[in-house]
Amino acid sequence: MKKQKKMMSCIQMLIMMVMPVFFCSQVLAVNLSFSPSEASFKTGDFINMDIIISGLENDDLASFDLNVNYDHTVLTFADYSLGNELGDLANFDADDWSLGDDGNGTINLSELSWLWDFSFQSDSFVLASISFLANSGNTSLQFSDVIFGNELGNPLYADMENASISVSGFEPVPEPCTIILLGIGLTGMAAFSKKSRVRRCL
Repeated sequence: MKKQKKMMSCIQMLIMMVMPVFFCSQVLAVNLSFSPSEASFKTGDFINMDIIISGLENDDLASFDLNVNYDHTVLTFADYSLGNELGDLANFDADDWSLGDDGNGTINLSELSWLWDFSFQSDSFVLASISFLANSGNTSLQFSDVIFGNELGNPLYADMENASISVSGFEPVPEPCTIILLGIGLTGMAAFSKKSRVRRCL
């Protein structure tokens, strides 16, 4: 009887030790970030931002759906493209289900892979790229409503990092003729000043 109680106690202790490890392995999060994470631009610049996923050493990504939020008065959306790690869209290895830009500062990106073998997939890769035209002001790029799924359809949890963008006003460069006219004006002023000094001496 004592032996049975001892054994039960040992089993309970073993379960208590193993369970936290099991649950921790289930909730390990992948990382989602922008590259660059912080940048400054001039009005009129073309901006390209990569969305990077990392931390896939123990899992694979087979589907995703996410939003990118930004200030549409500071940036004008231009285009987006999806990476190839979920399959080649041209070969119908994956489907692009993205809704794109809504015109009010939200970009939806979504993709579903039809592949079964993800052994080729990297632990870290460019999930998608988005491009903007810079207007003026400051804005952050933020992720929202992020859904990731592995090859079995199970959810993957993500740690997300935002990005910040600063756009300063355009500074016009003087045109060549303006510089020439300025040079002529300065030369004329110097000559006039020299003549005045000569007359005073006379």
